[in-house]
Amino acid sequence: MQVRDSKDFLRVQKEQRGGLQRRMLFLAAVVSLTLFPGFLAAQTNSGTSNSQTSKKAGSKNPLCVHKCSSTQEAVYDLKNETYTGETVRGPKTIVAKNLNILRYNYTASSKVTFSQPPDLWSKLTGLASPQSEQGGTVPQKTATPTAAEKALTQKATAAKAANVKPGVGAKVVAGNQPKYSAAVLTMNDKIQKAVDEAQQAIDQVNAETDGFDQPLHDELTAVAVAVKAQVVKANTATDNVAAGGQELLSFLKAVDASSTYDGITKELSSDSKFMKGVNAEWPASSDIVNLKQAADLRKTRLASIQTDLSSKQASLTASLMTAERDLYAAREAVNEVPLQVANPTKDDQDLIDADGKLVAKMLGLVGTSNEQLKGYGNLVSWGVSVNDGLETALSSLDTTGSGYKAFQQAQASLSDWQQQMLKVKSAWDLHSAPGADQSLHPDPFVMRFSGNCDYAFSTTKQTAITLTAVDQLPDKSAAAPATVLSVTIECASPFTVSAGVAFTSIPSREYAIQPVATPPNSTTTTNQFVFTANSNFHPVVIGMVSARLCEPNEKVSYHLSFGMAGNFNSQNAGGSSAEFLIGPSLALFRTMFITPGLYIGKKTVLADGFSVGSPVPPNVTTVPLQSSYKPAFGLAITFTKP
Repeated sequence: MQVRDSKDFLRVQKEQRGGLQRRMLFLAAVVSLTLFPGFLAAQTNSGTSNSQTSKKAGSKNPLCVHKCSSTQEAVYDLKNETYTGETVRGPKTIVAKNLNILRYNYTASSKVTFSQPPDLWSKLTGLASPQSEQGGTVPQKTATPTAAEKALTQKATAAKAANVKPGVGAKVVAGNQPKYSAAVLTMNDKIQKAVDEAQQAIDQVNAETDGFDQPLHDELTAVAVAVKAQVVKANTATDNVAAGGQELLSFLKAVDASSTYDGITKELSSDSKFMKGVNAEWPASSDIVNLKQAADLRKTRLASIQTDLSSKQASLTASLMTAERDLYAAREAVNEVPLQVANPTKDDQDLIDADGKLVAKMLGLVGTSNEQLKGYGNLVSWGVSVNDGLETALSSLDTTGSGYKAFQQAQASLSDWQQQMLKVKSAWDLHSAPGADQSLHPDPFVMRFSGNCDYAFSTTKQTAITLTAVDQLPDKSAAAPATVLSVTIECASPFTVSAGVAFTSIPSREYAIQPVATPPNSTTTTNQFVFTANSNFHPVVIGMVSARLCEPNEKVSYHLSFGMAGNFNSQNAGGSSAEFLIGPSLALFRTMFITPGLYIGKKTVLADGFSVGSPVPPNVTTVPLQSSYKPAFGLAITFTKP
């Protein structure tokens, strides 16, 4: 387009300026009406190297603060891994999933810190100023009478039955009796004396061995069997609890979140070793008390028998030995009589034979009585020993004993684990039930930690979340507490400083006084006011402070921004000046800001009524300029510091 004169030039400039303004207004409408709603509806997922992130539906209010109350989640799978030193941009909900809540007790802690607010004004003026250059004991089994002891008792009983006074079959009495020789009568007297002495000793032994009778023996034997049954029951209960504890340990060491529910269901079944331990039964306290009381009474009785026997056993043994010695002497007398009587009569011979048999029988009875006395002593000792053993066993079965306490402690531990299993199972059943309200019945294997960005408006907030797992294995192999997750949620200040370039529709013009041919194409010149630079669309350096209004995701956010631009001009263009832009911003990736809005800048025109093309009076040597702030449309593209 050719410009013929100054008026034509002004007309062309006006048309170009009007066209540029129309194009910029159209661009603003596109940004405001198309880009913003489009990004507002955008839903994106983002992630980190060690976590997965997901996004849930947020608020429908486009003017909300800090992510429109939407919830982004950073998900950490703790099944086979731990995470430390993680940093995520907030607001975020930290989700720890696949927790082994049966074996470990998880404890969460958080710490919030705030940074000092930035000096926004100095940063802004530094960017826009024209001067700038720019992370149990098992109970012992009681003994029962042995076969030898039973035989000993039977022998003693038989001996007592056999020790019946034999009498003297050939005792000489007055009257019509046979006639004996003097030597035979002397022998008979000696034998009668020895027999009477032996019988007296035997009678004494019989009298002293009546204390420990058969009923007492039978009672001890029966009680020993009963106590043994209680011991077996206690041992079985102890074994079941121990087996249940071993199975529990094996289960806890092998279980993880994905197999916890099925594993718990199996352990809680009635035929599992774990449940047999939980349901194990110790002998009834009342039975043990009754047996103990009977044992105490027997102990007193047996002690009395043993004391009495001990005080008399020596004299009884001595009497038997004396009787046995005298019987041997009598037998010698029987053997010597035939030598003393040359022609014994039939009566003599019958008496000699009868006395010989009597002595032999009495020797046998004395020997049996001696064995009876020894057997009785052993029997009493056996009874005392058995009763003491029963008392020891019963003491171990008593509820005050160490055996029961160890059993009770182990079973209580199993019962506690049973309750934990039932609690976990119930929580999962409620969570997984059809139509279950997930907010009322959350996943028991998941923990959530909210890291919001509600804070003092000009600070940066950091929320450090730490999840610690304490191993609850019921033995000494449990590991020390360990940090399985440490994440820092960082919420940047809602104010961001960026710098870049702005475009404005306020023209940038530079004036000068130059000679112009008058009329055109003539050789005559006249000094006139002319443009040496005229731009209806020009960039300016700008620094902006943006206040975040909403951040639906990590790719797009919405801000309200204020910027200060530096318009660097020569004196003939009105000089350098600070200019301003205010409007909404669309931030991409928290780095690039696109801001259309109201631009307030200086417009410089000729003063004193002069215009371009006006002749310059002789007394005017410099261009008279007038500058004033005017509103216009502006568009800024700025970037944060990398």
